[in-house]
Amino acid sequence: MVASNSVKIAKDYLLDENQHKSLILSHIPSTDNLYAFHNFKELNIARLFEMISMNSNLSLTRTDLERQINTWKLARDSEIKMQRSIIDLLILLDKNRENYGLEDANIFTMFTQALQIISRDDTLPRYVKDAVYESRIKIKPANEMTDLYKILLSTCLRALSQNQRNQQNKMINALNPSQLALTYHDEHLQQVKAIQTRSAAAAAPAAAAVPSDGMGPKKRFQRKKKGPAAAAAPASTVPALTMDSKGKKEGQKKGTVYRKGKRTFSFVVPWPNTQKYLSRNGNSLTKEFEDHFKGYCHKCGHSSHSADKCKVYIDQATILSL
Repeated sequence: MVASNSVKIAKDYLLDENQHKSLILSHIPSTDNLYAFHNFKELNIARLFEMISMNSNLSLTRTDLERQINTWKLARDSEIKMQRSIIDLLILLDKNRENYGLEDANIFTMFTQALQIISRDDTLPRYVKDAVYESRIKIKPANEMTDLYKILLSTCLRALSQNQRNQQNKMINALNPSQLALTYHDEHLQQVKAIQTRSAAAAAPAAAAVPSDGMGPKKRFQRKKKGPAAAAAPASTVPALTMDSKGKKEGQKKGTVYRKGKRTFSFVVPWPNTQKYLSRNGNSLTKEFEDHFKGYCHKCGHSSHSADKCKVYIDQATILSL
């Protein structure tokens, strides 16, 4: 069709043979091997028509274009692939119009058809389809091509972000437990050990001030003076814990303080790879995951300090290391 129409154009504008040949080859991409094959100097305009006739089966027919449009799918692997797939769809729609090569394309109609084809994809999430429907209402014939492409691209990028979250969850579930274990650099481990040493040194004077029997010199002298009978009774009796009607311990209700043993510090146990840590919508962490990290630093995973007092990752804001 291009070759036959070029004859009329060449007569109307008095084109010479080289100009006529360039007019025909301008419809073939310069990077395509077909362009280099039909651009040999040995092919004059008559032989070029003969070569085009023999290679006519390589040209896309209207049926081929419609088949490619119907089988087209929005690429969601990456932003670059998505942009290329959108451009491929727009070019296919441009080539499929009846007056292709003779009149300029109607940009508004082309983008409207592209949004309609994207909405046919059943694999797209519901909120992406709603965004496509809103974009079809939003675009106007008076919009520039850059504005239309901006609306189309921003709508499709919503599907890309959802697909990336799904891929991330698949990668996390595929990891081995050994890969999920916490790893630290030697210098970071040394800093954590230094924190433990300072904590133990601070607790040592307080432990030395109180004897092992829990009594001062005055009470120890009174027990020795009263004899073995008094020695059998402890110096301070811890009140028995009983439950009131509301299920609370009476000792706690009255404000009695109970001393616990010496606290030991440790790293948080790695999160199991068989359990998910994101909520169903992927926008927040599960309650089990937050409870698992409760009491540990959200930066280095140690229980001796909180995240705002972490001396291992001072300048980093990253939290919840898996």
